[in-house]
Amino acid sequence: MLAPSLTAVFLLLVIPVCFVIVYSFWLRAPTGADIPAFQFGNYVKFFEDFFYPKIMLQTIRVSLETVILCLIMGYIPAYFFFRTESRLKPVLLLLIMLPFWISFIIRTLSWINILGDTGLINHVLNHRSIDDRKHFFGYSLGCGKKARAQAGYRKDGLSDAFRGCGHGDLQA
Repeated sequence: MLAPSLTAVFLLLVIPVCFVIVYSFWLRAPTGADIPAFQFGNYVKFFEDFFYPKIMLQTIRVSLETVILCLIMGYIPAYFFFRTESRLKPVLLLLIMLPFWISFIIRTLSWINILGDTGLINHVLNHRSIDDRKHFFGYSLGCGKKARAQAGYRKDGLSDAFRGCGHGDLQA
């Protein structure tokens, strides 16, 4: 059961971290090339300079503060959601899941800039003089495929084919 997920963790996390650890012992030549030689010079340089440990401690502090803040902010709603026996539990789940939909919504809305009547596709079609009309590809891609197939990619037949899909003028 866990084999696919453990394989993904192994390939995407464990192996790259091992590469970084091995690479940290290599020697850097003055030309910028990396020489595979086992040495501790990089770690000695790291701890001799005051700048690197200070940044490392600041990074660890910020990461621990973030973990604690996430635990507090996540545990309280999860505990409340788990303990509630209200009939509004689906609404609470929706409120918990809503922030995860934001990226999907933004990605979906961004397609309007590409497929809209002032979008990239229309700009390319008009700039290349392939078609001088404005089309809206946004809400009827299936109909657009069907209409282009029915019209045989002819300009004059597209309008009739789109009317057959329920559109008045050519808009998809």
